[in-house]
Amino acid sequence: MQSSLYIGLSGQIALAKRLETMAGNLANMSTVGYRAESTNFRTVMMQAGPEQIGYLEPGATFVNRTPGALTQTGNPLDVALKGSGWFAVRTEAGIAYSRDGRTQIAENGQLQTLSGAPILDAGLSPITLTLGGPPPVISRDGMITQDGRQAGAIGLFALPAEARLSRGPGGTLLSNVQGTPVLEFATNYVVQGFTEGSNTDPVKEMTDLVMLQRYFEMISGSLDRIDSTKNDAIKSLGA
Repeated sequence: MQSSLYIGLSGQIALAKRLETMAGNLANMSTVGYRAESTNFRTVMMQAGPEQIGYLEPGATFVNRTPGALTQTGNPLDVALKGSGWFAVRTEAGIAYSRDGRTQIAENGQLQTLSGAPILDAGLSPITLTLGGPPPVISRDGMITQDGRQAGAIGLFALPAEARLSRGPGGTLLSNVQGTPVLEFATNYVVQGFTEGSNTDPVKEMTDLVMLQRYFEMISGSLDRIDSTKNDAIKSLGA
């Protein structure tokens, strides 16, 4: 009976972790370049006397890399990515990666994110443009031309599927594996004048939320029945 309580509690803890990721996804469903999160679950088998007991344990939270929809803005400083590549930016936490291509030109001429992080080229160096100059023209390989001259190129990076991604500053993602520059631009390329939306699927998240609530209610009901049975047993033994 005691094992049943622990099994139910482990299930509630796992569902609470999934609820946390769902809340973040729904809160960022309109955030440019946002990548939704989900959680893996696994069963841990433990020996309890002559029997094995399975406890539900939340595994690692992972980032969904499915691309979001592109929206045309007409702003020459907005860039989006087609394919699976990433922009690289320099943050206080180190090199980070993003799909949010909304940029600005800082007072020192650096091309930066809206939060002030320098956007990097393929060699992980900042890009400098002419502040107050004509709008830049950005080609699909990231090459930037301003006032008829090449001013640099936005780096496009690939991250391996096994890379572990975590949240970084300013809506970026940190990777335990450094990205490698993309050198072929047939399927992975830059699109000027567009932004990429969040890849959160609100219908799926709301459906999962309803199911999650039902699972919580089922587990809570089971725990209440177990507790009631235990109390009845104690009363019977004490009579």
